[in-house]
Amino acid sequence: MDELFGLPAHPLLVHFPVVAIPTLALLGIALSVSPSFRERFGLPTLGLGIVTFVSTLLATNSGEAIKEDFFNKELIETHESLAETLRLFVLVLTISIVALVFTKKKLDMDDKHPAVLVSSLLVLAFSVLSAIWVIRTGHEGARLTWE
Repeated sequence: MDELFGLPAHPLLVHFPVVAIPTLALLGIALSVSPSFRERFGLPTLGLGIVTFVSTLLATNSGEAIKEDFFNKELIETHESLAETLRLFVLVLTISIVALVFTKKKLDMDDKHPAVLVSSLLVLAFSVLSAIWVIRTGHEGARLTWE
C-alpha cells in the first residue's frame, strides 16, 4: 500500500501502532500480574493485540514503499531493522496473550499452573520489549524524516 488519500501511506498508518502498542503493553502487564484483571479484560486485550499486530504489519509494509525516497541509507537501515524487530515482538506478545487467555479461560487452569506462569512471564517480558521498541523505532523514524 503506497498511498492513502493521495498521501504516502506510511506516515498515516504508523499512528495507530504508535498508540496501540504502548496501550497493549500496559494491558499486557496488567494481565500478567492480576488474575482478576485477566478474567475481566483478557478477551478485549486479545482483540486489541490482534488488531495491533495487523496494523503493525500494514505500517511496516507501507514503509517499504517509501524507503527509496530517503537519502540517509544508514538511518533507513536502522529504522527498518528496529521495525522488523518490533513486528516480531508484537507477534510474540499477541501469541503470549492468546496463550495466557486460553490457558485461563478455556482450560480453566489455576493461576499457579506452570503454563499460566510461563504465559504471564512471556506477556510481561514482551510487553516491556514492545513498548521500548516502538519508542526506539518511532524516534529513528522521526530522525530520518527531520534530519
